Amino acid sequence: MGINKVRLKLGHAEVELEGDQDNLHEEAIGILEQMAQLAPPVSEPPLQAVEAERPFAAIDSKQTGHGYDFSVDMIATHLGGRSAPELAKSACAYLHFVESKREFDRTEIHTAMKEATSYYQENMLRNMGQTLNSLVKSGVLLARSGKKYSISSNAKQAMEEKLAGLE
Repeated sequence: MGINKVRLKLGHAEVELEGDQDNLHEEAIGILEQMAQLAPPVSEPPLQAVEAERPFAAIDSKQTGHGYDFSVDMIATHLGGRSAPELAKSACAYLHFVESKREFDRTEIHTAMKEATSYYQENMLRNMGQTLNSLVKSGVLLARSGKKYSISSNAKQAMEEKLAGLE
């Protein structure tokens, strides 16, 4: 039997579990029951429908603001986060899709990378310039004026497709 990983999130509480399927299932049920008892009742607005082809289209419109509540860790799990360029790309996706930022600077990208506690390593800061340059050269990021970056439309579309299952 292999090792499975599960991330449970209820409100602001988030727990990651790792183990074999049988034990993990029982442990997850117990934790969910405890989290449900501790969490205050939440009244959430009804979900809004978005186009099936473009799950993040609502975020791209200037009217919506912060439509999704994905962590950088969650995005890195789906887009990659093991290397500095992968984690920087995931951080940029977070800034774009969750924070609704069209452009971001090196500091904002690094701050978002640090939020991915499952992936971030201190040595990633030392190579930040090289990391961002490689993402620009590979066409993932576009270098804007004033040392700002944005996600290219091709990369944005590929990210949307990979993240479609997170909704």
